[in-house]
Amino acid sequence: YFYHRVIKTTKAKVMLTERTLERYSDSYLMDVDTELMMPDVISFPKQKLYFTENYLVCSTNGFNIVPWDEIEQIYGMAFKKLGKDYRSIVVKINDGVDYEIVSTKFDKEGEDLFDQIMSYIYNRKPEIKYGFDDGFYIETVSGFSMEALIGETEAGIRNNYLLGILGAILWSFVGVIIWIAIGKLGLIAGIAGYLMMKFAIYGYRRFSGGINRKGKIISLLISLLMIFVANYLLYVIEMSTYYYGNVFSITNIIKSIVNLPGFLSFTNLWGDFVKDLVIGYGLSLWAGFQIIKEVFRR
Repeated sequence: YFYHRVIKTTKAKVMLTERTLERYSDSYLMDVDTELMMPDVISFPKQKLYFTENYLVCSTNGFNIVPWDEIEQIYGMAFKKLGKDYRSIVVKINDGVDYEIVSTKFDKEGEDLFDQIMSYIYNRKPEIKYGFDDGFYIETVSGFSMEALIGETEAGIRNNYLLGILGAILWSFVGVIIWIAIGKLGLIAGIAGYLMMKFAIYGYRRFSGGINRKGKIISLLISLLMIFVANYLLYVIEMSTYYYGNVFSITNIIKSIVNLPGFLSFTNLWGDFVKDLVIGYGLSLWAGFQIIKEVFRR
């Protein structure tokens, strides 16, 4: 596996370098080299990133030259590597290709470096588009795709809303199970609703390949719907136990799901059902306040 990863990464870097050298003439490359020798070059040698008068030169994923006048968009990418948070700066040029120009850990040193680079870029190119309509960052499950550097972009995967919704629904069922388990003890806990939000976002990201702000909002809406589903299923189990004892079968559960509204009316439990639901929503929103705040904060 590691051998495959090393070969694949090295191959992508070589391909990007070869493509860069093939794209430009020798005289063009000499002009770039001359500008790199000028004293006013802004350099980040550790990150292999250099800003000249007319070019952005980087070697993050192989040698690359990006003329300033070809850049039309810049955005950030957030991902985890070995359990640690990382942030990358990605530039999109006018031929539709994305290039990662720098990647840093999301710690104090990394944030300072990120701010320095972005401040210089913004001062140099304030007129281009920064980020997206729903935020600056795209969140992915891994680092910048090497395939994207050689023309096989993952943009379609990052925006696969259908798979993301499916993942959010499936993973949020973990929170539903916890809700029911706690409810069987006669308790209502906001932690179950909180976990539904966390698992819904996680499931969306895993199935879609990434998540943006719109995907997070969809995940939150799904988790709120699943709170109702969890409360409904808890009462379904109570009804099934009341009528069928401990004989749990698919047929009995389906009958209980269909007949629950009539059961609640017959036993005068609609008030308890609504009260539990309101308390559940209240505790879940309180427990998940930081998640909601982060999603809607620009």
